[in-house]
Amino acid sequence: MELLVDGGAAFPARYGPPYKGAHDEPLTLYYPAYPEYGQRWLCGELPAQALARGSADVRTVVVNAAGTRTEIDRRQLITEAR
Repeated sequence: MELLVDGGAAFPARYGPPYKGAHDEPLTLYYPAYPEYGQRWLCGELPAQALARGSADVRTVVVNAAGTRTEIDRRQLITEAR
């Protein structure tokens, strides 16, 4: 599992606390090909430099047992100026 920032730098992700959907649905409902990720969130840390420009395109990528890489989420993170 990894987080890709702006299509380049990769940062490791790990399992987090159990996933609870809005209706207590399992995550495998949305990603049935990845049952090993179905009960937990993915967590990761990005260095401050990754958001230094004020925003970053962050993609979450998982790899199944066959080695297939799948992007399961993409978000634009925006930081506020201090």
